[in-house]
Amino acid sequence: METVLESKLVDNLSSIQDSYPLNFFSIYSFKQNKSNNSSQDNKSNNSSVLQYLERDANLNKDFSLTCLISNVPENNEGYLRENLAKRIERGTVCVSDSGNISNFKLGFKKENDEIESICYYYVHRAITNNNNNNNNENEIIICFLVDDSNYNLDLYRNELDFYVKECLIENLEDLSKVEEFRESFQKWYEIVCNYLKRILEYTNEKTLGSLLENAFSSNQVLFDDSLSKEIKFDLKLLINSLKYSLETNNNSGIISSKISLDKEKNSLIIEYDQNLSEFALECSICLRNENKADVENDFNLKQIIENFKLKVKFLYDYKIFLN
Repeated sequence: METVLESKLVDNLSSIQDSYPLNFFSIYSFKQNKSNNSSQDNKSNNSSVLQYLERDANLNKDFSLTCLISNVPENNEGYLRENLAKRIERGTVCVSDSGNISNFKLGFKKENDEIESICYYYVHRAITNNNNNNNNENEIIICFLVDDSNYNLDLYRNELDFYVKECLIENLEDLSKVEEFRESFQKWYEIVCNYLKRILEYTNEKTLGSLLENAFSSNQVLFDDSLSKEIKFDLKLLINSLKYSLETNNNSGIISSKISLDKEKNSLIIEYDQNLSEFALECSICLRNENKADVENDFNLKQIIENFKLKVKFLYDYKIFLN
């Protein structure tokens, strides 16, 4: 059953979606063309698909890049595929734990001038089943982009990586059914780039500070069953984006707080067993002040988080230096 808080969040999201930049997604598969049976190709049989593709692309562009699903306008999608193909040719499209961020010219215009789009793309090696019940290895490229490079998606790289791994990869196990997940792909910007605004809706200054304190300290947080999966995921995005703020932390892994939902007050309750630091409270205040100042501030909010990540890292390193 939808709570009052969840209903309020839906209403607020609807009212601000018009302020989003144009955002799109596109998902591709690519593979080598096996028509070439040279000895060099035969030697590559024991190598990974990616290693073979990178070498073969540099030699003779012998690969295919297929769009599986996209909401990018047809003319612009052609430019996107061309830009990705160029990177495959150079061998710079690689499977890794993190996605890449690039600026592409995709034919989008602003006041008759062509503008650069900023694109996040993540390469995933998927094992899929075919009709003969044999396993196939596919390289999948998941792309998210906004039509204006002034929106720095690099700020959200951790969140985008987390979103892809936690929510999308499992939907790509059967490529014949990828169209069924179009709606979830289309919501990527709302889910990933607007989560801080939603967190500010259901926290106050102190509860947000406690949440930040735990995240900066890499402490584990226990989620109560009263939280919806949407709220849990928002909180996980924040915690995941901050948990590597310090390379070393003695408190890592300690469960020090429990988060639940107060349905009467329509807000979160955070049971935190430590004193709230001035640092976490300052970060909370900055976020709340920025949220009051500007409605089109998703990236400004994230920049505040990144600034405090650098600050906490500096303070930690300075303390180690003094000791």
